[in-house]
Amino acid sequence: MNKSNVVLQMQLMAYTITFLINYAGHWFPWDTFQFLVDDRGMLHRVLAYTHGVATILMGYVLIMNGYANAGQCDISVWLAVRHLVACVVAAGLGTVIPYGVDRAKARGHIEKDNQSYEQAITS
Repeated sequence: MNKSNVVLQMQLMAYTITFLINYAGHWFPWDTFQFLVDDRGMLHRVLAYTHGVATILMGYVLIMNGYANAGQCDISVWLAVRHLVACVVAAGLGTVIPYGVDRAKARGHIEKDNQSYEQAITS
């Protein structure tokens, strides 16, 4: 396999893992560990930020490790910054998309409830 293909696969894997860990972290049952959550059952902000930063760094380290294993240790600073920004974007999407999914579910439940109320009133 070509070394550049290995690096590309490592990049895609790192972005995907960064996204998925943040995505799954949204629904992880943090409240099973009471000392980690606040009164609303949400992960404390410092811990949430630590989780996000750790996943960004993990993705970035995976990418840089891919370059090192392919013998391409002389990458430019701008390429390194581009990969860091891409990891930040992947983590951001993995954080924001679950909130959108939750809102869409809630909106669907509200619409269903409204239809039930309308049927009950007209009956």
